[in-house]
Amino acid sequence: MEGVTSVYITKSMLSLFPKGQTGVNGVNIGNIASRLDNIQILSADEQPIIDKLRKESSSINTRNGYEELMRVREDGEKTTIYFKDGKKDKKEFVLLLDEKDEFTIISIVGDLTLQEIQGIINAEN
Repeated sequence: MEGVTSVYITKSMLSLFPKGQTGVNGVNIGNIASRLDNIQILSADEQPIIDKLRKESSSINTRNGYEELMRVREDGEKTTIYFKDGKKDKKEFVLLLDEKDEFTIISIVGDLTLQEIQGIINAEN
């Protein structure tokens, strides 16, 4: 979509991250990265494009097999984390970050536990 910044990180790229490397708050990024299939980030910062991206992401909801794990509202910003259990231990975690002047979708697919996702989220705070 025009006006949307898109970043797609493949399993091959993620496998280049050194195993055993720890990041913020002791999260073992290397071991987590080796179990990821991909990460996709979509972001927009122009209002008409933000509205389109919000509409496109509206299918990420409980009616379509996603479970809402967490919702945070603070200072006009809204963060929602969804989870969808897939085939063969593949799980999808989707983070929707809705701010006044920016909307971001982060999709993480792989064999991760909820605790590992929480560790990543807590490391960011």
